[in-house]
Amino acid sequence: MKAKALARFLLLVALLLPTHLSSATALPEEALSLGGLKIGSSRAYVESIYGTPDRLESSMYTNIGPNHSDVKVLYYYYGNSFKILIRTDRDSVMDINTTANNGIETPQGLHVGSTTADIERAFGWLPEGLEGNGTPMNYAYSYEGIDSTLIFYTYEDGTIYEIRLMEDLF
Repeated sequence: MKAKALARFLLLVALLLPTHLSSATALPEEALSLGGLKIGSSRAYVESIYGTPDRLESSMYTNIGPNHSDVKVLYYYYGNSFKILIRTDRDSVMDINTTANNGIETPQGLHVGSTTADIERAFGWLPEGLEGNGTPMNYAYSYEGIDSTLIFYTYEDGTIYEIRLMEDLF
């Protein structure tokens, strides 16, 4: 009888293990923020933290609004290394990007200048890196949430040179 129970248990583990392993890149939503902002944070909240942007630009994004309509997007620039995109149809953050060690970091303390070893320590694992075509060689490591993706861009030596949190549009 114990042998049958053990066999059933091992079968159950064998069936469930691939499911667990295939969802390895998913992160809890509370882990997906950058500079204290999340995808969907309001424009008013952005301005309450960072003030008026140093530079403001606008553009139209196609097929991202209701019924695939075009949406006006505002680009908030703070210095030359921190950019936030605001969707005007929702008046909320859709993209956050930092390219310098300027104090902007994830809740885990990851910032430009951190390394892939720091990423692995923070999240417990490192997804497979996607190789870029830059010179020098670079890689992208992405972690997904329900409606957003956190991406770390690194040089070949593993040093982060850019962090991006973006809304999953499709």
